[in-house]
Formats: sequence, C-alpha cells, structure tokens
Amino acid sequence: MDIPQITPEDLPDNHHYLILDVREVHEWDFVNIPGSVHLPLGQLPLRHQELPQDRAILTLCHHGMRSQQAARFLKQAGFKEVCNLSGGIDRWSVKKTPQLPRY
Repeated sequence: MDIPQITPEDLPDNHHYLILDVREVHEWDFVNIPGSVHLPLGQLPLRHQELPQDRAILTLCHHGMRSQQAARFLKQAGFKEVCNLSGGIDRWSVKKTPQLPRY
C-alpha cells in the first residue's frame, strides 16, 4: 500500500492536517510539534478510534519509519486521507523549525 510522503519543507504553514506523532513518551517529552496529537505506535491499534475520521492525518515519528507503519495501519482501518512526514521530526527541526532540539 503506497502512502503519500510529504516533506516538512513542502508542508505549508496553513496546512489542513492533524499531525499525529507516534513516537514514545520520552521522545515526545523531549521535543514535539505544538498542536500535534501524541499517540504512540504501540497504542494505535487500541486507540485509533479516538482520531477523527473526517480529518486528513499526517503521521510522524523520529525519522519516518514508525510513522509509515502508522499511516498504513490507519489506511487499513478506513481513514481516507493519510500521509507520512518524510524524515520525521528530525527533518522538521532542520528544515521547518530549527529552534527545536534534535536527538
């Protein structure tokens, strides 16, 4: 299943996506994108129904691998518009918001 990829530099500031961060709690506590929703990948199968089905979702993790898994899961669960943030929060902090800490 192909999941569309969006880079941070291609994402406009006025985007329509709900940003879903699937990293672990300690990663989220270290750095996160303001306004994003945190739901660790391991909890996604049990809690995905908490997410709005009528919103476009952009998944993210540290580098984009776990979020790719999350995006595939959401598509299979019936979510219509799901994309993955290519390069994850690491690329976001380099290309979009350089003041965010990197790890």
